[in-house]
Amino acid sequence: MSISLGEFPFLNCIPIYYALKMKIIKGPEVRFTVGPPSRLNQLLKEEKIDISPISSIAYLELANDCYILPNLSISSYGQVKSVTFFSHLPYHRLDSVPVLFTSQSATSVALLKLILKRYFGVNPIYIKGELKDTKNGNIVGGLAIGDDALLLKEKGIYPYQLDLGEIWYQLTKLPFVFGIFAIREKILNQSFDISKQIWQSLISSKNWGLNHLRQLASMCVNKLNWRPKDYIDYWSHLDYDLEEIHLRSLHLFFKYLQDEGKIQDMPKIRMANF
Repeated sequence: MSISLGEFPFLNCIPIYYALKMKIIKGPEVRFTVGPPSRLNQLLKEEKIDISPISSIAYLELANDCYILPNLSISSYGQVKSVTFFSHLPYHRLDSVPVLFTSQSATSVALLKLILKRYFGVNPIYIKGELKDTKNGNIVGGLAIGDDALLLKEKGIYPYQLDLGEIWYQLTKLPFVFGIFAIREKILNQSFDISKQIWQSLISSKNWGLNHLRQLASMCVNKLNWRPKDYIDYWSHLDYDLEEIHLRSLHLFFKYLQDEGKIQDMPKIRMANF
């Protein structure tokens, strides 16, 4: 049985996937599907892929049909760098002001809305769109993720840059879990051994990647106008584990969403038992 595996097209996934894709780490044959979180969330929901990183918030819809893979996430203890809200105005002056939000990650959008309302007391006018440069009409800022956020930070166009991972950590002393890895329950039940092998190969690939950041940086040197040490610094700000502290943070995030009336019931977090 051929298993399909999702992959985000961002720098943050390279330490997890590189060794597996380059066959440095051996594992079962998989079919890779590359796409932003919003697309992979939908493909998993439609049963068009089998295992994938997803936005953490997507698990609210998938909890009854998917399990979470242990010890894999895209998180940060503090600065994440690639999930940033950019603004020309101070955050406390954004009430009823139009700002853009990326359609690529529902988790980051939900987190931004929580932070601006809960901690800065403002409710901007949210407009879907990608923040690229200063040519945004009356738009004073917006949320960007992944490589787009990293490039905007380099340009220095916006004087106010709110790193969502950093503010979450300051407020909660917990890592923020931007993405988790999910597997469809049907696949886990039908192909338990293969599923376990794929999970093990992802873990091994992650461990290899984190032990070879300098090599990965040399390979990525042309992706952004960065020196190798800049890539290493970026990856070093990320955390790829999923332990009890991450699950506590995930539960708190969902609780805040429930408090704001965004969700009705707290999902039961189901971990694959390998």
